[in-house]
Amino acid sequence: MSIDINVETTRDVFYLEFKGIITLEDVKLGVEKIYSNKHIYGKTYQIIDFTKATTITLSGDDVKEVVLMNRVGLTLNPKFKLAIIAHTDLFFGITRMYRAYVESLGFNLTIFRDREQCELWINNELAKDTEL
Repeated sequence: MSIDINVETTRDVFYLEFKGIITLEDVKLGVEKIYSNKHIYGKTYQIIDFTKATTITLSGDDVKEVVLMNRVGLTLNPKFKLAIIAHTDLFFGITRMYRAYVESLGFNLTIFRDREQCELWINNELAKDTEL
């Protein structure tokens, strides 16, 4: 498994892209990379992209552990908006379980099945932000 982080310089967006088989340790590593760098966690739009991942081995308890880690994210950047690209039923199901837990924390989370739809959403959100 590998993790790539792409921080855009022209837009208020970063992408966390997972590849291969994803374990709890991989997700923890991704979260730690984000929260250790203000240049990353300070972005408003945070995109988790699973389209190059093959499978995920998180249990319900593992998802709860990730949610506890994400409480820190709200203290670092309470205005962030999270989008997750979940291309298969497995990833979509895990992501919906995650959303059920984080919504009570105040997370703004949107789930997409493909990158194209996610990009449309980001562009619309960024356009709204410039209108303000």
